[in-house]
Amino acid sequence: MRFMSFCIFLLSIILVSSIDAQDSLNVQVTSFHDFPARGVVLSENILYVASYEEGLKLLDVSNPAQPSQIGSCLLEGNAVKVDVNNSIAYVAARAGGLRIISCLDPNDPNEIAFLQFGADVFDVKVHDNLVFIAAAEVGVKIINIEDPQFPTLIGEFDSPGTSRSIIVDGEILYNADLHQGIQILDISDPTQPTELSSLTWGQPAYYLALRDNQLFIANWNAGIRVLNVSEPMNPVQVQLIDTPGSATGVNIHGSFIYACAYSFGLRVIDFSDEQDPDEVGYYFQDGFSVDVAVNNNYSYLADTNHLITLNCSEAINRHRFQIVNPTDTQYLVVIDGAEFDDRDVLSGDAIGVFHGLVCVGAEYFVGEWPLQITCWGGSQVENIPGFILGFPISYRIFSWEHDAEYVAEPEYAIGNGEFGNGQFSLVSLTALEGPVLDIPVYEHDFDIRVLNNAAEAEIVLENTGLEELTITAITTDDNHFTVEPSELNIPSREQATITVTFTPTEAIAYEADIIFESNVPLHPEISFPVRGEGYVLEGLDFSDMDHDFGRVNMNATEYWGFAITNNVGEPVEIGSISSSNLIFLIDHDGFTLEDGEQEIVMVEFSPDDPVHDEGIITVSLVEPVQADFMITVQGTGVEGLEVQLTRNFFNLVSTCLVPEDLSAESVFDIDDLRLSIPIQAVFICRD
Repeated sequence: MRFMSFCIFLLSIILVSSIDAQDSLNVQVTSFHDFPARGVVLSENILYVASYEEGLKLLDVSNPAQPSQIGSCLLEGNAVKVDVNNSIAYVAARAGGLRIISCLDPNDPNEIAFLQFGADVFDVKVHDNLVFIAAAEVGVKIINIEDPQFPTLIGEFDSPGTSRSIIVDGEILYNADLHQGIQILDISDPTQPTELSSLTWGQPAYYLALRDNQLFIANWNAGIRVLNVSEPMNPVQVQLIDTPGSATGVNIHGSFIYACAYSFGLRVIDFSDEQDPDEVGYYFQDGFSVDVAVNNNYSYLADTNHLITLNCSEAINRHRFQIVNPTDTQYLVVIDGAEFDDRDVLSGDAIGVFHGLVCVGAEYFVGEWPLQITCWGGSQVENIPGFILGFPISYRIFSWEHDAEYVAEPEYAIGNGEFGNGQFSLVSLTALEGPVLDIPVYEHDFDIRVLNNAAEAEIVLENTGLEELTITAITTDDNHFTVEPSELNIPSREQATITVTFTPTEAIAYEADIIFESNVPLHPEISFPVRGEGYVLEGLDFSDMDHDFGRVNMNATEYWGFAITNNVGEPVEIGSISSSNLIFLIDHDGFTLEDGEQEIVMVEFSPDDPVHDEGIITVSLVEPVQADFMITVQGTGVEGLEVQLTRNFFNLVSTCLVPEDLSAESVFDIDDLRLSIPIQAVFICRD
């Protein structure tokens, strides 16, 4: 007995040792750069690397698996983080402060400005025309970069400890204060940031990432801490994800968390089920991982002394298909085998079961058949996505090796190809290598719209197959919905957008299908459901629906206002007022009008070129119904001063442009009449 216990103990040691020796799971190294890397960020096809004592490095990632260095710039201090805006890189260089580098020529980046703060700068983020930096014990600094060559400090926040990392979302800033947790700041006035709330823990807060209303904190030995920050004055912890080692960096891409676990490398965590996070891949070697940038299937890992490119396809594509939520209705599909025309299905490939465009179930092949897939039912009446009994079943196979989806031809041993036929279906599949039309959303609901008021929606189409997708016709079965364009070609693995317009003419509910005819095998015709409802709105009055500013001198400003009067009988909420041409500026955001109230909206016209400008002012109504009201504006910019000349004995009044070199006696063109007269004029100038 003791001998058996010893054997079991010895076997457990061998198994643990073999697991510890494994340095990756579902992640492969594709390139390795032997230079320091502390911070990484992607912008277009360039990877910017904060390379500690080696300054800033730029790498071309047009081939994502094999980045190639194209430029570099030595800097004072030690570069640890970088952010980019309009080809200008902003580098946190610790004692070197903030360094600003022009990368307009990525082959020859050069420093154009810097600021120092008497403390180490650990992080930098760019938002609009502002740069925010985490400057250790001197806190958060806010810098105006309207002219990047002349950065100006305009605001600051005295962090209680050591400001280590920051992230900005609109008018909210999140500050990771190492040993003092986080502070959430209102930066609506960047010159006077104010604290809204804070949270503290026992572990250092090293780095931040944000997705929607979730804040992810690399929280050292505690792992990745997740907060719900939908109410900035009341952040709530929703998850604490344990990671091996110490969490020092975090990035979010889709539903995946990429966590830097210091001496335990990169951890890839599926966060699609927020209550049950699942580590699906990892990579580590002898190094210290501190930051990561993500480019679809590839990640670029900064592990202090190296930059490592990792192919994470196998990890993230193990959860390729976005399955509907489980419901009370189930149907089992058993896959007895699957293959491609010229190769086998590999371990890690995914098989999805679809009702139309909706994935109702999926599993990953792990090397053995059969593969059982539970499919989830839905309800058209209750608008719950899922399969509907009696509807046809379709299949797709995703190959992680080729990073592509394929339509699959089924051959049934049990079942007739419809959901709900018998207790289960038994089927074998053959993948068809061709185009695949994928529409990420299940349907589009225009909601309630004012009669005869057009509403537009952009729908993204994606060709996830390996061959070009040709859509020969895009039509609708109800003329209250129109679509543009009417045909499309989408190259392999690219996207395109169509615009669907809904114009109700009656106060009724509308339902229709957008019908796509294409060269997709098995499914040459696909329908996409749309819906909307008409609404009668009376009593919202506009004083004018078009305006001509006339001729206005360049660099001068003309003002015009229109009135909106609410006689609807209930409050009216205007969500926004926007201009299609920024030459015409609006001084109003959204507002609410009580019944009987009136609001004046001012529009400014400030021409900067001698041209005729036109624009559309869009007033977006939110309540009691969604609607957009269009007001047309136009105006012409002119050069020079516009004056009125009066000559009594000619009884002459005319308007013309006065040249800058006006003399005592000049020649003017007045309505094609050319006069040479001594100047005795009254000048009426428009500023």
